[in-house]
Amino acid sequence: MSVPCPGGGSPTVLVTTVIRSEWETEQTLDAACLVLVLDGFFEETYGRSTFRRRPGTMHYHPAGLWSRATIPSGAKCFGVVYPKAFFISAEVQDSPIGAHGDLAIPELMAQVQSLRAGFSSKDPLRMLAMQGLALESFATLFDPARTPSGRTAPRWLRRVRESVIEDPVGVDLGRLAAEAGVHPSHLARCFKKMYGQTIGDCARQRRFELAYLLLSASKQPLGEIALSCGYADQAHLSRDVRSRAGMTPGDIRHKG
Repeated sequence: MSVPCPGGGSPTVLVTTVIRSEWETEQTLDAACLVLVLDGFFEETYGRSTFRRRPGTMHYHPAGLWSRATIPSGAKCFGVVYPKAFFISAEVQDSPIGAHGDLAIPELMAQVQSLRAGFSSKDPLRMLAMQGLALESFATLFDPARTPSGRTAPRWLRRVRESVIEDPVGVDLGRLAAEAGVHPSHLARCFKKMYGQTIGDCARQRRFELAYLLLSASKQPLGEIALSCGYADQAHLSRDVRSRAGMTPGDIRHKG
């Protein structure tokens, strides 16, 4: 079942059930999507890593990343697809916390489960509720205070993350800790606990995102992009892009 939200470039709610045989797909999605596994499971592969998504697992997949998904018979998923135009109209960049990872957002999980009994209903109010959930999930995902654990990070820790996002190349743990007024070990521990990744992992993810944008939207030479984004050289850029996106820099440029 597919429930489009009103307006051009708006998200679409999908409820998918694999009825007969195993379904497998390998692709790079042009739109971002949020998926909640309701029954069964499915497996996703990003680069060299494979993850099994189980019931109750909420997963966010940014646009532009290659993945392979295998969904066995009987699996049922609730999903919301967010097209690029929706991000533009909302003035939001597609790089939320927990990118291509599992999310623990209790309020969203509870709302999806509460609507589950009416997924096959023709009631227009049920459709309205699902459309509202799609829009609310977007706001929740991109709340700057939100963390993968579902908790709200303290202001000083949010400022640290904002600094990493703004300038991943110039990240210095000692400087970040001094600016936050905490010990570096305390900063490292709190960051990992709240955001589910180290400061270094966050910086590397952001470096990749910036490189991806330049590859898809500019004609800069690959070597220049590599150096401007903080890679050692063009070969380093190529290895990271292939590992994270399943494509070469040239593939991304051609696709863009």
